[in-house]
Amino acid sequence: MEHIVIPTDFSDNSLNAAMFALDLFGPIDFEYTVLNCYDMPAYGDSGMLSIEKHMENASKEGLDAYIGKLNLKLTKKDYLLRPRSVRGQLGRVIHNYGRRGRTPALVVMGTQGASGVKEVFMGTNTADVIKHSRLPVLAVPEQARHTGSTRIVLADDGGGVDRTAVAILVDILRRTGSDLIVTRVVNENTNAKIGGGTALDQALEGLPYTTVNLSGEDVMKELNDEVARSKAGMLAVVHRERGVFDRLFHRSIAVRLSMHTHTPMLVLQQSATV
Repeated sequence: MEHIVIPTDFSDNSLNAAMFALDLFGPIDFEYTVLNCYDMPAYGDSGMLSIEKHMENASKEGLDAYIGKLNLKLTKKDYLLRPRSVRGQLGRVIHNYGRRGRTPALVVMGTQGASGVKEVFMGTNTADVIKHSRLPVLAVPEQARHTGSTRIVLADDGGGVDRTAVAILVDILRRTGSDLIVTRVVNENTNAKIGGGTALDQALEGLPYTTVNLSGEDVMKELNDEVARSKAGMLAVVHRERGVFDRLFHRSIAVRLSMHTHTPMLVLQQSATV
């Protein structure tokens, strides 16, 4: 049974992200860790132990109430939901998950949508988890709903990709029967001879896809236009260190991702060895 981690701050936004994941993956093949992290100031005094205990209790009580809300919304009651309260910063806790023997298949996080660019699509926590955990992340905007959309756009930067990196995408494609549109972006930062051809075919385990070549200086705008044009229900991006899309996950750049207010983004992690 695969393992999905759902961090929560008990907000409606995180509740929506959790429901999106539960509806998408279902109760059969996955167990879900519902994670809340609490942290203490670096300094302390004799009263800090009691404060820490209070925060721990509040975290556990919040998790119980949160899972209760999820169960009320679920039409099926056989989901395996495990609450976990951990002291520490979320990014570091998730990073430690990625270093353990049983690596989660996915981390699902709610993100704050935007009107124009007045808000940051990808907050500090989500960006940190994507950049440093080396785990695939599904970022679900606050207004997104799982509607059974039949199209997923995969952004291809021309770098290598292996089966491990796209495993969760393959699972989603098979689970939903979605059509896959591979967008290959060509600009001064990418090799004109892009695409994996046979390598991508092997990584996707022979699943069919169509290819769309995009050109332009603004990668994010090109991707946004393709998502809108194809009416895709999800955008998948391969994140690799020093890759074309690595800069998307800097906070200063992420504000421009506000165009994805309604579109979940699946960030796939590719090791540098490929």
